[in-house]
Amino acid sequence: MLQIVLNSIVKFQGRYLARHIYVARIGMPAIDIHLDTIDVPSPPSEGQTAPPPQAKLEAPPTPLAGVVKPERRILFKQPSYLPLALQMHTEGTVVLWGIIGKDGGVHNL
Repeated sequence: MLQIVLNSIVKFQGRYLARHIYVARIGMPAIDIHLDTIDVPSPPSEGQTAPPPQAKLEAPPTPLAGVVKPERRILFKQPSYLPLALQMHTEGTVVLWGIIGKDGGVHNL
């Protein structure tokens, strides 16, 4: 069972953010995130976006050989929302990066 708790909801640039995110899996803590500050970067200047003179173009990566199986869902759980998030119509995208091992399991999320 996956438990996700969003606490200390704040409004930033018209969007609502959780300053504290806690995720537990099967009752064991998995992720505990605290957001202390938010900085809005200034737009980069022309010199900051140009590649250095010694930069070289690399060839595109070679595709992996072999048979690639189509994606399939192995587990789906309907997300549960906090009552406050539902009342405030909070929505957004969450991106999690992980490594899929040879065994098909998620590692280093």
